[in-house]
Amino acid sequence: MVGLFRRRRELPVFEKKQLRGILERVGLLEKMLNGELFCSFCKKPISEENFGALFIFHDGEEIGVSCSSPNCLKRIAEVIGE
Repeated sequence: MVGLFRRRRELPVFEKKQLRGILERVGLLEKMLNGELFCSFCKKPISEENFGALFIFHDGEEIGVSCSSPNCLKRIAEVIGE
C-alpha cells in the first residue's frame, strides 16, 4: 500500500468520520486508541480531535502522522521533500 502513495504528488483529503478506517488500513488505529500514536514533530499524543495529517516519507518506507498544529503541518513539506 505504501508504494501507492509514492507516485502521488497531491494530498488526499478525507472527512473525520473516515479517519478510523484509514488508520486501521495502515495499522495505526490501535496505537491511536491506546494513546500510543504520537505526532512525528512535537511528540504530542494523536487523537481524533487533534489529528492533522498522515504522510509518507523515506521514499515510501515510513508512515508519519502529524497533529493539527500549524507548525507541525508546515513541517510535513520539509520531511517529504517537496
